[in-house]
Amino acid sequence: MKEDDICNLNAYVKTRTPYFGSSFAELAAAFMTDRQRKQLRKLIDFRFTRDRNYNLPAKRLKALEAFLQRQVRKLSAGEK
Repeated sequence: MKEDDICNLNAYVKTRTPYFGSSFAELAAAFMTDRQRKQLRKLIDFRFTRDRNYNLPAKRLKALEAFLQRQVRKLSAGEK
């Protein structure tokens, strides 16, 4: 993954070929139960804690947090 890809993770994800022929979101929507959706919603406000051992740039962490939160919202709503 290039640094430019971090700025637009949605576009990057679309370039990856799903192993099972369906996207992760499609498979999750098909198999996720209400219990799992409820657990997933707990991640909506997830924030990474900076770790001195990994020292990832703040820009990268923010982009990953935003992407994760968008995905959590879609999956918990049952969207594909």
